[in-house]
Amino acid sequence: MKRALILTFVISLVFLSGCSFLDRTTDEQLKANTNDVVLSPGASFIIKPTVLGFGADIKAKISGDQGVKTVTVDSMSIGSSAKLSWEGKQKYETKDSKIAQEEYYDEYGSLPIGEKAPIPPEPIYEEKDINGKFLINNLSTSKDILMPEVWPEETITTDDNGVIFLSTQSFNELIENKKTDLSLGLTGNIFSQMKLYSYQAEEGVDKLKELVTKEEQESSDPPYELTAEDVFDKMKISINGEDLYIKTIVSHNWFGEFVVLNNANYPLVLKMTPNPIAIGEGLDFKSLFGYQITDINY
Repeated sequence: MKRALILTFVISLVFLSGCSFLDRTTDEQLKANTNDVVLSPGASFIIKPTVLGFGADIKAKISGDQGVKTVTVDSMSIGSSAKLSWEGKQKYETKDSKIAQEEYYDEYGSLPIGEKAPIPPEPIYEEKDINGKFLINNLSTSKDILMPEVWPEETITTDDNGVIFLSTQSFNELIENKKTDLSLGLTGNIFSQMKLYSYQAEEGVDKLKELVTKEEQESSDPPYELTAEDVFDKMKISINGEDLYIKTIVSHNWFGEFVVLNNANYPLVLKMTPNPIAIGEGLDFKSLFGYQITDINY
């Protein structure tokens, strides 16, 4: 019985890990899979939310297609600039549903002890298509990216944010020195460019900046300093419909863990797992969701 339980546990680990330790991809194949990725105009990739590092499939089971974004490359000048278009779906509570919720809690929210309230109304949600564009003018030296969960439904032009790419400078520093700097939009001015930038979002960003300042004062480790692991890793991803392993750089700073495609021309940040303290206390309106790129097509 004990052996059976151990065997079941091991088999479960295999499937949960994507069977990575059974992978027989050679170093040559791994290098080719990675270097063959080309994000020229017309290429696309799919971004799915994750929850505290658990895979995109876990988040999908929780919320279906909510938060999933398809990004299309409109133009790309390697190490210089890019234009990206994205689209997805968003679920929101209807106006009538919000009113019904408010009326219910106004009437029954403070009943005396012992009095039973009726069952509250079920929230009613509708789904809408969302989309936006990024005109990225600095893939050379930018030190910021922007979490997909806060991408605005508008066209944003940025001179100091790689959005979902490491800059050439940052990539080279990670390869050569195992260190660079990376922030989540805090060192540039991308948030101030958003027309739909809400007061709540502004409060969240200000709170996150306060936490960063506190970390700078209390810790010997600079919060922006991104440190790569000593050994390159690999990650399974769907490329042109085929599940393949590609080389990655796994790195960490105070904001969380960042997994970068080890391709100097297209250093996509494939996955980000937030530090719960950094994101949970700061941008709590988007909570603890990270993201993962699951598909690349070119």
